[in-house]
Amino acid sequence: DTVVSRITPESIERGVREIIRHAEVDAIFVSCTSVRLLDACADLEARLGIPLTSSNHAMGWHALRLAGIEDDLSEFGSLYGMALAQT
Repeated sequence: DTVVSRITPESIERGVREIIRHAEVDAIFVSCTSVRLLDACADLEARLGIPLTSSNHAMGWHALRLAGIEDDLSEFGSLYGMALAQT
C-alpha cells in the first residue's frame, strides 16, 4: 500500500496514454484501493479525453448519492457530476 499510494498523477497519465494508444476504450478503471485519484481525476480526464475512476473513487460517489447528496461535484471527475440511476 505504501508504494501504490505514492503513484503520481503523471504516472497514471502515462499508463492511461499507453492503454489508449493500443486500444479504443470508453473509460479507464484505475485498479487498486491505494491509488490516490480523487484530486487529480478531473484534470486527468480533461487531458486524456476519457473518463477515469477507481474503486474508492466510485465508492465515494456512490456513498454520497445513497445519502441523498446530489451536488454536482465534477471537480472530482465526470462521475461526480452524475446522478444515481433510478430503477
